[in-house]
Amino acid sequence: MPLSGQVAIVTGGSRGIGRAIACELARQGARVVVNYQSNAAAAEEVVAQISAAGGSAFAHAANVADQQAVAGMVDACLARWGQLDMLVNNAGITADAPMMRLKPEQWRAVMDTNLTGVFLCCQAALAPMRARRYGRIVNIGSLAGLAGNVGQVNYAAAKAGLVGLTRALAREVAGDGITANVVAPGYI
Repeated sequence: MPLSGQVAIVTGGSRGIGRAIACELARQGARVVVNYQSNAAAAEEVVAQISAAGGSAFAHAANVADQQAVAGMVDACLARWGQLDMLVNNAGITADAPMMRLKPEQWRAVMDTNLTGVFLCCQAALAPMRARRYGRIVNIGSLAGLAGNVGQVNYAAAKAGLVGLTRALAREVAGDGITANVVAPGYI
């Protein structure tokens, strides 16, 4: 298995794209931390699916916009498996409204999860990755960050910021054996 012996954290891993990524990483041999914020049952379902297929996973609740919660998630991963090789930043939210009706709290909520959360997760993951001189960071962006969508100025801005964050981070950590990439899917 190509990812045998590797350990991954997948944020927002309890459903949708995150669930598919967590299951595929496990199928390829990685041990997976399935991050979720509030739906423990869905996260445990993913863990059960991975375990039933012969993989290894555990669920961990953490709000990616909370620095202490993110540090706790990385610490739990290291306590269980002693390493962190891959981080997939998939957690994301929407709070859509036309610009003139968008409330500041909607702006902040989307920025906190979709951009600040990625920053916090990357920052927490870098120490264990640098220690091993190996790491793979994949940030899940969106075509909305490249082209914009009506009624999604907050979401589009966060995902556009994610592109810049990823490009800058990739340059910063390349010498440490760490790669950072962004994937920008359309609506799924």
